[in-house]
Amino acid sequence: GLLAGWGLSSWQPADPAAKRSAVRWVGLVGDLFLRGLRCVVLPLVFVSVTLSVADMLARGKAGEVVRRTILLYLTTTVAAASIGVGTALVFSRLFLPSHAPGATAGDAELANLSLSDTLYEGVFLKLVSSNLTADFAASNFASLIVFAVALGFGLHHAAERGGGGSGGGGAA
Repeated sequence: GLLAGWGLSSWQPADPAAKRSAVRWVGLVGDLFLRGLRCVVLPLVFVSVTLSVADMLARGKAGEVVRRTILLYLTTTVAAASIGVGTALVFSRLFLPSHAPGATAGDAELANLSLSDTLYEGVFLKLVSSNLTADFAASNFASLIVFAVALGFGLHHAAERGGGGSGGGGAA
């Protein structure tokens, strides 16, 4: 794959459409692999998270796992934010201010974006699904995992009310 990519990048045919067509056909193998991987992995992750949450609640180990998960999430979030801010500071002179010649309307809109807007649109609206089927189709892992956790809680409480204990459903 690496050699094919390098060869296609250095290939300069007389007809640019031939190169576009060749790149598309060579990329087909990788595209099909990734599509198949998403097709299998996303439902597997969804079901695994749902059942894991229900099982942890049934065994009484959810508190410890939730604490560790939140600690790991906060640690990686702080690390990612630090890397992002550091990168922005290092490359800040390459960014165009919104009043510079050549700046687009999107640049001005980006300059006016607030933390509140970023959190609202970039975090909360992406974590809470409005259409699970569309999220599966778009491979939106974040909202599917949030829903899987909520579904796991629901399954656990339904099993408790039904008298099934750890997900047995109560029927023999």
